[in-house]
Amino acid sequence: MQYRIMKLQELASPSAEKKYSLRTIESLKLLDEEKINKNLICVLVEQIHRSEVDGAILIFVPGFAEIRDLIQVLQDSPVVGRSKNVVLLPLHSSLSSADQVHVVLG
Repeated sequence: MQYRIMKLQELASPSAEKKYSLRTIESLKLLDEEKINKNLICVLVEQIHRSEVDGAILIFVPGFAEIRDLIQVLQDSPVVGRSKNVVLLPLHSSLSSADQVHVVLG
């Protein structure tokens, strides 16, 4: 299963209504691109996890505080946080080299 990110500029295109429901278009127009919606990210990760596709999910957020907060939201999730198949690993330049190697190599 493949996922892609829709750019908000796509909402202005005439073909948007052919691809997406009006409800989806209106909901996306309400998003603030400057804020990280951790709950939305959590729902997306839960959905991907439920699809039972093997692999990794990389989530990029701007800073270590945001990484820490997002990991907490994911750990609190009844789907992601309780799964034995999910490992949440922070990766940031402020981590030690050993920790960074552990994230990359396992």
